[in-house]
Amino acid sequence: MTMKAIPKPENFDSLSKEQQDIYEWLSKVKFRKAHFGGLDEADVWSKLGELNALYEKLLIAERARYREYDDPAGIAAEESHE
Repeated sequence: MTMKAIPKPENFDSLSKEQQDIYEWLSKVKFRKAHFGGLDEADVWSKLGELNALYEKLLIAERARYREYDDPAGIAAEESHE
């Protein structure tokens, strides 16, 4: 069974670095097959861990961008230091 390539989104260049990393990972990931059909469970869990780490990086970056958008001058940070 041949897997179809994931089409690159038209707005790929406008995606964040983290979103591009997830796309690249998903387009290259390969799962190890089990000896008697199906997939190697340990390999699947390992790959899910990798994907989770990529999404955690994305979430951290998005939160930082949101904080910058919400408080571009850093006023809230300055007020908390007083």
